[in-house]
Parts: sequence; structure tokens; C-alpha cells
Amino acid sequence: MKEVAKKTKTGKNLRNYEICKGIMRFSKSKIFHRRRLFDPIVENSVTLAIKKAKKEKEAKVRPVKTMTKPIGGDKNGEQRVILKKKMPKTIPIEQKCSFKKQRLSKKDRNRARKYKPLRPSLIPGKILIVMAGPYRGKRVIFLDRLPHSGLLLITGPHKLNGCPLRRIHESRVIATTERIPGFELPQILDGLTDQLIKGEMTYFSPEVKKRDERKSKRKNKDEDIFESGAKNVKEALPDQKKEIQKIVDNRILELIDGAITENGLENRFMKKYLTLPFSLSPGQYPHAMVF
Repeated sequence: MKEVAKKTKTGKNLRNYEICKGIMRFSKSKIFHRRRLFDPIVENSVTLAIKKAKKEKEAKVRPVKTMTKPIGGDKNGEQRVILKKKMPKTIPIEQKCSFKKQRLSKKDRNRARKYKPLRPSLIPGKILIVMAGPYRGKRVIFLDRLPHSGLLLITGPHKLNGCPLRRIHESRVIATTERIPGFELPQILDGLTDQLIKGEMTYFSPEVKKRDERKSKRKNKDEDIFESGAKNVKEALPDQKKEIQKIVDNRILELIDGAITENGLENRFMKKYLTLPFSLSPGQYPHAMVF
């Protein structure tokens, strides 16, 4: 039985058509032979294009990179092919060292240290909600970003909610829409920049105790294990930190007293707002809330 060629809408016979989905009647090589593209007698557009491309390649003259040099001697071959431009045998020292990175000193590394910019909602004077740590759930005031560590400097103030001057990462904080009216950083940290911002590592780092003091404390703890009513006594803060905390608290409370915020919150409500902890009741979803 001879295969009957299928017809198109126009009535032309199709030489190649789909037997089933994705499989044609003839392969590409079979059609190539059927069209006699390999035959030099049959001159079609494909063969002519191939011939033109070959002629153009042959016509292009490439620059000669070599040259023949005559050589003396009986058994040396009389001539040799040599490159016109030879590569240099040695590289100058300046070029060798140019790709190496310069090692920076500790001071230069600290200067060159750059932190990613803060979120646009984190502006000095904004009220933040702390989400982690010992003061989680408390509303605090954002003072400034510390240059050495890149952390946020916050305070309660301590008189209202008991949160002292602390450092915290921006990922552990939610920014609210409320901001303290007339907040200016130079006014609040006037005379305290050397201690809080420039001397960040000395102010916030724990005091290094001597070895003998630590040993004596351990012995006392071991002796007091079996004694009834033994309690761990917390170490008191140094007087310098207490004074700095009082100065910052008083300056912030002066701004809150007798002022109204951008959202129309009066000073008495502002103090209550800072003292009350943040919490979620059933049915409240943080992603659907405006803080």
C-alpha cells in the first residue's frame, strides 16, 4: 500500500507531517537527501549561501604574526619561523604588585567599616517596641546609631518604664508612628557624646575583673551553697552611669511635658503610652496593625 500524502487547507500535498504528537514522518537527514542539497548539480539557495560564506572567509586576509629568518650552518635547516612580537621574559615589580590588595591597619579598617543604611522608619526620636531581650514588650525611644558597632542606642526613659541606656539590633525592634515632639539629638546628648558615642566600647562593655577577685567569689559561692537563704546579690551600677542616665531622662521628660505629638497625642497620654507594655490579645494580627 502506498502512503497517501496529507493535504493542507489550500490543497497542497504535504511531504512531511506529524505521525503522532512530536514525531514527524521523515527525519531532518531524510529531507536533506530528498531535496538533494548535497548534490552539486542542484543549485538552490542553501548551497549558494554556503559557497558564498566559504569564498568570503577565503577572501579575508589575516595579519601575519610570523616571519622567516635565515640561519647559518649546514644542519640547521637554513631558515626558521619566528614570532614578530615576542612576549617579555620578565615583568616589572610595579606591575606584579599592582593586583595585590593593600593590608590596612586596625584604625584604617575601623574607619573603612560601613554598615547598611537603617530602615526609613527608624528616625531619632521615634518610639520603638522591643521584641527580644530582658526588656521585650517595652516601648523605648531611639536616640542614635552607634558608629563603632552599628547598633541602636535606646532608652526608656528609665524613670517611666525602667529601661536604661542600652544597645540593640534593628531587627529586634518595631518602629511606631509616634515621635517625641521637638526631638533634637545634639540637645539631648549635649556633653555626653564622648562617653556614650565615641566611648561606646568602654561604657557598654562589662568591667574586666582581676583573677584573684574571681577566685575569691567562687570560693564564697561554694561555701554558701548549703546555707539556707543564700541569695545572689546584684552588683550596683557605677555612679557615673547613674548620673548620665538621670541627665538623659530629665532632658527627654522636659520635651514630653507640655507638648503634643504629630498624631495629636497629649503629654499625659504619651507618658502612659511609654509605661504600658506592648501585648497582643486573641484575634489581633501584627501584620494587619499600624503601630
